[in-house]
Parts: sequence; C-alpha cells; structure tokens
Amino acid sequence: MQQANLTMTVYVHGRPITEYRHKGDTFVMGRNGSEYELDFRNNHPSRRMIISASIDGLSILTGEPAKTHAQGYVLEPMSSTRIKGWRTSQEACAQFEFGSIPKAYATQQGAPECTSCSRGPSSMVSKI
Repeated sequence: MQQANLTMTVYVHGRPITEYRHKGDTFVMGRNGSEYELDFRNNHPSRRMIISASIDGLSILTGEPAKTHAQGYVLEPMSSTRIKGWRTSQEACAQFEFGSIPKAYATQQGAPECTSCSRGPSSMVSKI
C-alpha cells in the first residue's frame, strides 16, 4: 500500500503478500495461523515520518484503542522499519498472526469489535 511518500508492505515467511484493492480500500488475505510482519518505508528524501500503526483498532505499541495523535515509530528520510509484532516491552513483542475474530489480539484484550477483518474457513481478509 502506498500513500504519498509512505509505503507499507505485509510480509509472510519473508515475502510480500498480494494486496487487493476494492472501492478505495486495500486488503490482504492470510492463512489462519500464519505469522506476518509489517514493513514501513519512508520514501521522502528529506522529511522524517512518525508511523502510528494499529490493527483491529488497537495501537501496536500500547495495545490500547488507537488514536489519531499517538506514539509511533520514527522513520528517517529514505529509510524503513519492519515491525514483527505487538510491542509488549522495550525489548520484546508478540508476533502478529492472522486468525479468527475469537482468537484476535483485540478480542483477547477485551475489544471484541474487530472491525477491520472478516474470516473464512481457512483464511482471513484484513483491511489495510
């Protein structure tokens, strides 16, 4: 997914997965139980960016409901970062994983309104 000077790519097993576009939104499909990573790239030649990402409405840094002005990752010009999971401490994270709504991190944290995903028998589709 690309917006202005920011590119986000979802990786499974070290490879980017296919993105699907529909009515102005971008979706990815992952197999239930597959771990994934998010790669953010700042393509601007001279400006830093702050990446404040959320999944299922929860901040990946705090696990709390996402906010417009929140903590984030700072990307220097022409640089990237790959995020492997939910931040659980300064040194550790819980791996991102495609799963059904009942097993979603948001549901486990008491926020069952998983608004960005729908599930199928062996895969899930997530809006990005």
